[in-house]
Amino acid sequence: MSPAAATLLTSALSLPEAERLEVAAALFDSAEHPPGQSSPEEWEAEINRRSDEIDAGTAVLIPWEVVRDEARARILGRRDG
Repeated sequence: MSPAAATLLTSALSLPEAERLEVAAALFDSAEHPPGQSSPEEWEAEINRRSDEIDAGTAVLIPWEVVRDEARARILGRRDG
């Protein structure tokens, strides 16, 4: 990360959470989305679909601890291999 980016990140991290999320969304939206990758609109539609499933009680929910441990194992597996 360049010094300018590091300075910007430090400043952004000092913002209140709502403003950090706005900055993150604006940065994400500004990025090009190559063919085959989801657009912000597609992500929003997926989030809405999943939220509706949760509200309807039809979603299969996984505890955070399980997700975290599985992600950690995948990351560590990639480093080892």
